[in-house]
Amino acid sequence: MLGAALGESPPQALADTVHGAWVRFAIEGDPGWPRYELPRRATMRLDTTCTVIEDAYRRERELWAGIR
Repeated sequence: MLGAALGESPPQALADTVHGAWVRFAIEGDPGWPRYELPRRATMRLDTTCTVIEDAYRRERELWAGIR
């Protein structure tokens, strides 16, 4: 799960991005990506290249829909 984030030379840019997101969230209440809201379900994938993914677990959510 953490892949290249561990080891002898972890990506400093990723650490800076995550740190910046926490600071923005603490100060402004906004980490720098869209708020998670239905039906968009936007989430940020933090990696060496960060991207917003919409409804990342749609298939799994639809699979479990209606099962209680």
